[in-house]
Amino acid sequence: MVAPNPIPTPVPLAGVEAACSQCHGQRRMDMERFVGAAFVLFFGAGLVVYALRALESGEVRAGPNFLHGVFMPNRDDHPGLFYAFVLLYLCAGAALAGWGVLMAFGLAAPIPLN
Repeated sequence: MVAPNPIPTPVPLAGVEAACSQCHGQRRMDMERFVGAAFVLFFGAGLVVYALRALESGEVRAGPNFLHGVFMPNRDDHPGLFYAFVLLYLCAGAALAGWGVLMAFGLAAPIPLN
């Protein structure tokens, strides 16, 4: 009767390189997901903070006003536009922050960073 060989057979070098590259690919994907999630989360949080500060100050930046500078509707002169832009910034910020959290936990697709 022949005893079983206690020493495992060596893995070919190509297999080790393939396993190592697979591990590095996974690490790269994790880092991509983390960077994308952090970017989206912080951008969304910044929009929410800006909208809350606009509510406090009573004025919000709404974009260029052609050749007259920046259009800034305020609570007194344009209340409908003011609250519409604050609501837009709050919703967009909350959506981006939520997407960033989902990306961080792997429940949403990461941003394709190249």
